Amino acid sequence: MATSVALLPAALAAGASAYSQDKLIQTYLTLAIAWSCAQIVRSMGSQRTFLATITLAAIATVGITVAIGETATFAGRLSYGGLNPIGLGRIATYGAFVLLAISIYRSGHLRVWTTVAGGALLMGAALTGSRAPVVAIIFALLLVTARKVKYTRSLAAFATLAAIGAAITYALIRIERDSVSRILSTNSTGREFLWGHALEAFLENPQGLGLGELRSAFPAGAYNDADVYAHNIFLEAASEGGVILLACVLVLVSVSFKRFADSEARTTNAVLFGLFSAALINAQFSSDFVGNRLLWVLMFLGLTLAPAQESVRGADGPPPPHRNN
Repeated sequence: MATSVALLPAALAAGASAYSQDKLIQTYLTLAIAWSCAQIVRSMGSQRTFLATITLAAIATVGITVAIGETATFAGRLSYGGLNPIGLGRIATYGAFVLLAISIYRSGHLRVWTTVAGGALLMGAALTGSRAPVVAIIFALLLVTARKVKYTRSLAAFATLAAIGAAITYALIRIERDSVSRILSTNSTGREFLWGHALEAFLENPQGLGLGELRSAFPAGAYNDADVYAHNIFLEAASEGGVILLACVLVLVSVSFKRFADSEARTTNAVLFGLFSAALINAQFSSDFVGNRLLWVLMFLGLTLAPAQESVRGADGPPPPHRNN
């Protein structure tokens, strides 16, 4: 509700262009759907189903893309059926993260299988040429590992993932594909230009330009497409929604992050925490309010969590002393 209210100034200032009007409608729909999804996955069982669904979607995406995919028209990225390789890469990397994060918290054969499967999904994701999700899950894995060390004082899992990461990096370097080369490229594809003008627009118009109106802050002819956005959720909130929307997003992110960090030391909570962090990091480089749907779902889910010491133990009960649940 607070987010919807904070969006009102940006909604009222939205222009009459098709992109602005579409973004206005889709943003409110995204928030409503994300809130509903967060309510559905509040129980431990539904959260596990949620993570399993993400993983299965990633396996299917990588399998189909590698088996029958074709090279997309831009940057040699692998895709299939004309779908956007950016979205395919995001699905694949998030599924890879779920498996690799589980490997940190488990041992034995399950750790081996989840590590191998997660590494394979990550390789498949690299073929789509999407860099932001790959970078995001690397940092999220570091975060999840740090959270485990807090409880177990063990770095064995992280050492395993580091070795797998080194092997994957070497393999990426050896694969001669434009899409894979792009993963290791330092070319920002114009994001500094977008970020700089979005920040300048916010400083000159702290009340916000209106949803979908960032293009008005650019010099004439700088962008021919109407759907120009900052490729950074905070700069997007600031430039289009102003101080009010930026403050709302910052509060939501901070509270959700704190709730996830303070939640019980269960595998499911840790994976969700890492997935939220990965989606947040990805949102600093890619897509807009509508495209970052997973972030909104996890952000709203985080608001519903209680700290570990305040959690009411139900049928799920406390985790056994010898392993995590």
